[in-house]
Amino acid sequence: MRIEASWYSRKGTMTADNRDHAGIGTNTNGVMAIIVDGSTAGENSGEYAEAIVREVIDWFNGLQGGLDVDAFSKQLRGIHLGLRARYPRGSDIQYR
Repeated sequence: MRIEASWYSRKGTMTADNRDHAGIGTNTNGVMAIIVDGSTAGENSGEYAEAIVREVIDWFNGLQGGLDVDAFSKQLRGIHLGLRARYPRGSDIQYR
């Protein structure tokens, strides 16, 4: 399988750096792309966004079987809980 992807991002006007991060993962059942917009207010929010992307893609790459929405939601919550200690201000988010 060959995948070509282009992604363009630019920094916002409220920070000196670009805090957006993206990743693409593959497994035997498909492809996942994720984009995370780091907060302008949270300390180390760019690093937090990068950590989320890395953990989601690593999980997806190792996933056996199809993607289940409930399992994915549970995994996101677990990633969030796991990163809270390192990024306490950036991880103050709500899930629906």
